Amino acid sequence: QALRARRLRERGGPPSLWVKPRVRRAMSGYGAYYTQSYTPTGYVPQGQRMSSVDCGGHYALSCGKCVGDNGPSWCNGDCEWIVGFVGGGECVARSGIPGLPDPRGGLLTDAVWWLALFGLSAFIMLIYAFVYKTQVIDRLYTIPKHHFTAKKLNLFACFAHPQTLVQTFFCMPVVAGKNYEAAGVLGFWPGCLFTFIFTNSPLYLFGVCFRAILAKKVQDRIGHETSLVKTFLTNLVCMPCDIGKESLEVDQEIGADIKCCCNLTQTPIIFNEVDDVKSRMCDNSFGRNRCCGA
Repeated sequence: QALRARRLRERGGPPSLWVKPRVRRAMSGYGAYYTQSYTPTGYVPQGQRMSSVDCGGHYALSCGKCVGDNGPSWCNGDCEWIVGFVGGGECVARSGIPGLPDPRGGLLTDAVWWLALFGLSAFIMLIYAFVYKTQVIDRLYTIPKHHFTAKKLNLFACFAHPQTLVQTFFCMPVVAGKNYEAAGVLGFWPGCLFTFIFTNSPLYLFGVCFRAILAKKVQDRIGHETSLVKTFLTNLVCMPCDIGKESLEVDQEIGADIKCCCNLTQTPIIFNEVDDVKSRMCDNSFGRNRCCGA
């Protein structure tokens, strides 16, 4: 049997065909049998199997060592072979979930998990975006070409508005797309798509640049002065904060009040412009006046 196992190994036969010889040894006066398994690198005694994995017919210290210089057929048992994106593959521990590798695996395994989670989040976001488009965007006013500019808000203004805060931090691409659509700088779908891809991929820095350019255009359309460098740094530090603040400023200009989920209330443009003028007069440095209701 030992000779047959050696010949099969030399001919490249699969480990599942190797014969496992039984060896008799004396232990504390009693006859004891134990099994030894042949591996690509030698025998792994029974006492050492506690720190090894079953590769399917042979044992190794880890799934990554099951294959050695051989092919995927040597990766079985407690391990499974994951095919690479551009050929090749990797032998990793089974996850217990069909088709998904162990999350403790290597770079290839991390990429598979990232793609799975990316696809799931994209699917959920897409469904919400369709509903948001129907219930909000299709009924939303746009910022008029000539209008009275409402006051500028600080970076953390959205923290004082729970509805905007929740929408921004959980559905940021949708809120960004709404801002671009209302300001007329980019359509809802392109803005939503680009924001989602850039903020959920290794292209995040490119996303910050893309966002800074569009945010600058939105501020110009609202009538607020800002620099491109300042906008870039703000979004680099806290993009959700800037998008939330921008959403409140856009909503001020068009008289919109958007609550979860997709509940839109709008004030006609003419009445909203009167409110903007009153707000600016009450905020001046000359004290109260008759328009403020003092």
